[in-house]
Amino acid sequence: MIGMQIISHGELSQGIVHSLQMIIGETQQMAFDTLAENEEVDSFLQKILDQSRKLDRGHGVLVFVDMFGATPYNCAYYNSQFFDPNHYQIVAGFNLPLVIEAIMQREQMSLSQLVAHLRQAAIDTIVFQDKYE
Repeated sequence: MIGMQIISHGELSQGIVHSLQMIIGETQQMAFDTLAENEEVDSFLQKILDQSRKLDRGHGVLVFVDMFGATPYNCAYYNSQFFDPNHYQIVAGFNLPLVIEAIMQREQMSLSQLVAHLRQAAIDTIVFQDKYE
């Protein structure tokens, strides 16, 4: 099973995991990490690296980060050098439906297949209601 790690500024990642568990129950091989307001980058880097290593049990780890180019993304990207590229993928920007889709599909697909699937699924996870009928 592909491990999943959700990383964010503040408690967003914790809230997503809590909401996920309310909807589908307890999940295995999943963790969240939060960047505290005054946390040192070096300690954060090590914290998320340690977590990623725990989550990768042979099928890789999918890392969700809250924003492209921000500290959680930059740290996850830096840590990618310590993994085989086929065992570590980052998705920048996430929402609850996308994370649920990843959880539901991660046992049936390889990490690269799951990422490709999520690229398509992401289109359907945000809906703009233009008018009311």
